[in-house]
Amino acid sequence: MSGFLTLPFLAVLFSVVATGETAESPYQGDSIDDAVLWVNPNNPSDSLILATLKASNQKPVKPTGLLVYNLSGEQLQFLPGGTPNNIDIRYEVKIRGISQPLIAASNWWSNHVSFYTVDSQSLEVRRILDEAPTGLSDLRGLCLYKNSLGEIHYFAIGEDGQGEQYLLSEAGSTSLVNRYQLASAAEGCVVDDQMSRLYISEEKKALWRFSADEVTQPPTRIMRTSWFGPLRADLEGLTIYQKPNGQGFLIASSQGNSHYLLFDRQENNYIGRFKIDDGLIDNVTGTDGIFASNLNLGNLYPEGVLIVQDHMNIVSGRSANQNFKLIDWRKISLHLNRDLKHE
Repeated sequence: MSGFLTLPFLAVLFSVVATGETAESPYQGDSIDDAVLWVNPNNPSDSLILATLKASNQKPVKPTGLLVYNLSGEQLQFLPGGTPNNIDIRYEVKIRGISQPLIAASNWWSNHVSFYTVDSQSLEVRRILDEAPTGLSDLRGLCLYKNSLGEIHYFAIGEDGQGEQYLLSEAGSTSLVNRYQLASAAEGCVVDDQMSRLYISEEKKALWRFSADEVTQPPTRIMRTSWFGPLRADLEGLTIYQKPNGQGFLIASSQGNSHYLLFDRQENNYIGRFKIDDGLIDNVTGTDGIFASNLNLGNLYPEGVLIVQDHMNIVSGRSANQNFKLIDWRKISLHLNRDLKHE
């Protein structure tokens, strides 16, 4: 990876098209934000997309909560409750004696964190544990961390850039571990568990890397936002596409130019960027949350998938409610293998 060109203005820009999309949000306006993928261990092609419905944009307010889709984009379930904004997932989490997938979501109105799991037999998503309060105002960002000891932590970020780190015990209780602070508004975050790195998007300023084990230590700036460079405000969703032996990519949603930037996992060198153009499915703009998986999900997505929020969904030439687009990772890897040059 270190052989890739890293100068921002020399790096490759390429285009891909979406290969799938979810059903529309039930509400108009900016109503959905982030998504994760639960991979079905019994049949990966029957995996589930869990997405946050954060706002109804109506008075009186209508129900918000979690939307659940299959890989064909059909809505299977709606779990009303809360105002979920960001969402993350970890597997084989032991809670009250049961090893299960854990999904956590931030709620921007109550400033609480909600917890869910998936039943691998019924494929139903359900709530577990009580909602956990934070000391933050306008809670937006949230990402989980499973450390080398198997402990589950989560990092929460308020819209003003204040952050908190919590430990979730096997008994299901939460405890504050650390507080940290960014200089301005922040939201998107992701943890690379294998490397114990926390990445945070400071929306108007920069992409940062923290130590997930020592979050109060000064972070490393990976790239600034700029008017004409590849990373433009607002900087939003972050995700990791893992490959063996520490290889793979950190991916960032650059909302200001509707591009997706790729950084290598090891050194975080900038590699290139891509956009999602019109194809059989419309193009994608203004993305908030993103989520990548490298797992074989069956014939449609044998090398994994990238899921992105589409701020302005277009159906038959007309504006429609927001939704999520799915991109076959093979379409991205084709360009990574063909277009990116070594020094």
